[in-house]
Amino acid sequence: MPRIKENVNPLEHKAAAALVKVCEAIEATCYYGQQQIPVTTERALHRAFRALKPAAIAYYGDNTPLVWDPPSFKFQKKEKK
Repeated sequence: MPRIKENVNPLEHKAAAALVKVCEAIEATCYYGQQQIPVTTERALHRAFRALKPAAIAYYGDNTPLVWDPPSFKFQKKEKK
């Protein structure tokens, strides 16, 4: 059962809603966005999203509007220069 359906403190509810808004903004920038952003910024946003999405899922469960999973960049060979 999603935590949001339990009797949560109103401030905790607001924090969970703000968390989802931040995740939605990152998702819109990285997944749906058409603008070019620097690679380092994009990777930092991916890292933040990977950290925040589990918290959003803990609060909203399957009702979370988040559909995107950022690439992890793990186990990829470094590019030779």
